Amino acid sequence: MIYQKLILPNLPKITFAFLVGMAIVPSDLHAQRVQGGSVLASDAVIHRAGLMVEWSSQAPVGASNQLVDWELMIDENQATTTVEVRSGNRREVISEYDRNALGELLGVAGAEELGQARREHMLAELAARGKKDVEVTLQTFQQPKAILFLLSDSGDVTALDANTGKTQWLSRVGAGSSEGIGLGASENYVAVVRGSVLHCLEASTGKELWSKKCKYAVGSSPAVTEKHIMVPLTDGRLELFPLESQGLGSHALMALGEGTAQPLVTASSVSWPTMRGELNVMMRNGNTHAISYRLRADDAIVSEATSDGENLYVGSLDGFLYAIDEDRGSVNWAISLGVGISASPVPLGKFVYAISGDDELYKVMAETGEPAPGWDKPLEKVKRYVGASEQNLYLMDSQGALVVVDRDSRSIVNRIAVGQIDLVLNNFKSDRLYIASKSGVVQCVREVTSERPFFHDDEIVARTEKLSSNEGSGSKNGSGSKDGSSSKQDLGSKQGSSNSNPFADSGDENPFGSGGDDPFGGSATKDQGSATKDQGSGTKDEGSGTKDNGSGTKDEGSGTKGQDEDPFGGSSEDPFGGASDDDDPFG
Repeated sequence: MIYQKLILPNLPKITFAFLVGMAIVPSDLHAQRVQGGSVLASDAVIHRAGLMVEWSSQAPVGASNQLVDWELMIDENQATTTVEVRSGNRREVISEYDRNALGELLGVAGAEELGQARREHMLAELAARGKKDVEVTLQTFQQPKAILFLLSDSGDVTALDANTGKTQWLSRVGAGSSEGIGLGASENYVAVVRGSVLHCLEASTGKELWSKKCKYAVGSSPAVTEKHIMVPLTDGRLELFPLESQGLGSHALMALGEGTAQPLVTASSVSWPTMRGELNVMMRNGNTHAISYRLRADDAIVSEATSDGENLYVGSLDGFLYAIDEDRGSVNWAISLGVGISASPVPLGKFVYAISGDDELYKVMAETGEPAPGWDKPLEKVKRYVGASEQNLYLMDSQGALVVVDRDSRSIVNRIAVGQIDLVLNNFKSDRLYIASKSGVVQCVREVTSERPFFHDDEIVARTEKLSSNEGSGSKNGSGSKDGSSSKQDLGSKQGSSNSNPFADSGDENPFGSGGDDPFGGSATKDQGSATKDQGSGTKDEGSGTKDNGSGTKDEGSGTKGQDEDPFGGSSEDPFGGASDDDDPFG
């Protein structure tokens, strides 16, 4: 299962008006399409960049709501049957998850039957216009199930089929004036936090199953695994609600600093960051009562970590981009981008992309952290990542234009002005671009030639298979690559020059504008020592201690992390860093 989160910079207001009560599917919303000038990007404009609008949908709009969160759930274990009816440039797509006028799912047979009816209707229309020789094709194919969930601050939840844009269900949770905080989703459940109350919905229908009050104020959006719903709290803890007991008997993992982002759930771990600059990691090995290890940066971590199945990647406001061996907990590499990082890194294939606080895009090797070939200098004036295909990157520049960049050569393929795009869902998993406006318009954009989604996991699989065949021995090498049979040995320190800037000026022209001074000012190497496993972390109120304020400092003159520090804080100090022996930060 793949879950992808929306990044909401400068949260705009998007309004919704839903019927109050249980989840319903109004027939007049079943096949919504946006008409005329309400679209964000028209085919006529974006076609020049090789793009087209796959679908457009208009969310019901009211006067008092705003969108606070949305999330893309792709269930790669469940195929969706889709029927395509095509005549020339005219194309209609019908999914088995579409609903009829009564709100009932079509199913595979219903989708095929409707597709055949639409084909006959098209043929009749063409014949009536005297075009009897035009071919109308009917094709059935399968792709992973993909649902886009949206949440307004008044508790309204919408589920859209991310492949077709059609509404699956609408629901409202909670009551009164409690603000909607965020949502998380899995293939079976949708978790919604409104105020300090967690609501669990059935993902297929939107029906509310149960609700529970959190132990403390909620810091960010929840995440869902097959066993728990996990909610970050403002005191740093992560509260876990068991699904099998409908949330009864929740417990909390201890950490310090306000939770700043939705937890990242992978096949191996759950991780969440805090304002104290800690990335807390719990391994999913059956023990959900202890933090396995934590990364400690010199400043706050405000964005969700990402993963390629080998490493966890996270950026900090201390300016460093970190790659952590997910299984071992050791830092494979850490490089300085010179300015704080507030956006999640983007792992694609064997590379990682990161945007610094001064709007520069970096591309580095996932194994080593070294600049990718041809990317010795960053691209300037990059405001946010929108998406990527197998060949191109899609970025928003500082003027709000959509910029198309070749992933290998870093040359600008195209730059086009589009409509007012207020929201971008950072889709790290497929080549579909999801955008939205303040008026409630949601669009899916794709490359003209990409009629079937391209999944970036395929790049990672190819990379892993290649590494496995090259290594043969099954051991993990110093660059961070690993095959399935590698042993869990401590890598120790990674060798590297402490005086070399990995992004030294190569003299190449920056296609986004003239370059400036080197933002690094010296070394970007960080101590590569292994992490100290946190044996003392667990449930609430296990005591606090003092933190060595002298450790973990950054050399401001060179931009280099101290070579003698342990980025995980060492094993001798209390990992929670309490203010004093008498002051328990958890109450």
